[in-house]
Amino acid sequence: MRVSALRHLALRLVLAVGASTVLLVSTARPVVTLLNDALELRWRAGHAFGAAAAMLAWLLVAVPRDGARALRVLACVLALACGATALARATFRVRVDEVGLSARGLFGTTLVAWRDVTRVEQGSAQLVAWGRDERQVRVPVAGWREDQRAALERSIARRVREAAATPEAR
Repeated sequence: MRVSALRHLALRLVLAVGASTVLLVSTARPVVTLLNDALELRWRAGHAFGAAAAMLAWLLVAVPRDGARALRVLACVLALACGATALARATFRVRVDEVGLSARGLFGTTLVAWRDVTRVEQGSAQLVAWGRDERQVRVPVAGWREDQRAALERSIARRVREAAATPEAR
């Protein structure tokens, strides 16, 4: 085999591995942890960092130094987008506990206390809990298993009912 044929084969292999890793991450479901009085959802950091590593490998191996500039720019943009998505997934946590519903991400934590919840919207892609001050906690639920969604929805409904029944909430 010629060197260019080997390089072309390596390019296809790296692209296939990168695409399959990104597919794995994009369809991965969160890990649900049931605690004594709380529920926590998070994504496996390994999946997210695997996608970032696959895209970095694609960037380093697949794009030749003498290749077209547009291809190198596209590879950099794809690698950065996958890396940002991986980092966001690795740091994202949702917690349902006695205080309220909170979501932690790259830029901080948003908390809506149970006594402040005015409505909960359930869609096919996300669940949104609204607070009195228009604060929102958005939970992406697309691709979750039914039992994971049901556990989250039951836990939120129970906490909202309990908070409405307490004298301090009135």
